[in-house]
Amino acid sequence: MVATTLDFDALDQVLARPDVSAYLLCSPHNPVGIVWSIQQLTTIAELCQRHDVQLLVDEIHAPLTMPEARYVPFGSIDHAMTERAYVFSSASKGWNIAGLKCGVAVAGGRNEADVLAERWEALLCSHLGLLASVAAFARAERWLDAMVAQIDENRAVLAEQLHDHLPGVRYIPGSATFLAWLDCRSLGLGDDPAATFLDRGRVALSPGRDFGEQGRRICEAQHRDLTRPHHRGRAQDGGITSCCLSALQRLACLVRLQRCRRVQRRRGRGTARDTDRDPAGEQRAGGRLLARLVPTTQPSTTQRARAAIPR
Repeated sequence: MVATTLDFDALDQVLARPDVSAYLLCSPHNPVGIVWSIQQLTTIAELCQRHDVQLLVDEIHAPLTMPEARYVPFGSIDHAMTERAYVFSSASKGWNIAGLKCGVAVAGGRNEADVLAERWEALLCSHLGLLASVAAFARAERWLDAMVAQIDENRAVLAEQLHDHLPGVRYIPGSATFLAWLDCRSLGLGDDPAATFLDRGRVALSPGRDFGEQGRRICEAQHRDLTRPHHRGRAQDGGITSCCLSALQRLACLVRLQRCRRVQRRRGRGTARDTDRDPAGEQRAGGRLLARLVPTTQPSTTQRARAAIPR
């Protein structure tokens, strides 16, 4: 479902085109979460040098590299392109201060530094963003470590909950960032399962097709504290909450209710109306109590959006 490398043959062909003058590399990759190896970065540098293409490297998600992966700064590899590249970083993702508007642009060589100097007015940051970035880089490493550990734990919880409640959903944890990709093709929910989850389960996910044709029938979710959704004393990623323990329970309950109704209709032992009138309105799965999803009235768009955000 998720690639772990680039198609270097295709990249070679694209960079050879006369209308291509620059290549933007996202390292680690956002939103897939790939952490590139030294060999992969060196190959990219070699291709850009061969075709005389300007290389721009976005390393903004680097602080969110997971413990099992090794992030390699592009400037650390042994290649001449490091002196011709522009590397961009920021505390915006790692410390959740994107709204404060501050980033870091690193020029590989003197010529590149002159180019940035000529455009300094376009690179000005906000005063508050500068102060926050300095504080993050200089004095908030422990906070970042705690958040990365939390996201790492969330990955394990998400995999466990999907295995227990939605085994048909395929999930390969990324090596960086706070995003999760859920392959929902086996559920038979069409090209946009996120729409079904929102309309029927009141769970908001990002449609995979928004990220390209390959994302059809795949959903994107953002990690948060899955184990303690109401706890405020632990570092969290701060992104828009769209996938938490209660959300997974709702998804599981939705699928189970649909399956139970189909079985009841085939066996003649009950109807969907009988299920709706169940006074308990609950099902048990994996030892946890799952609240019934089917509302008595169709919620509005605003109500569905609000219901998807854990309180």
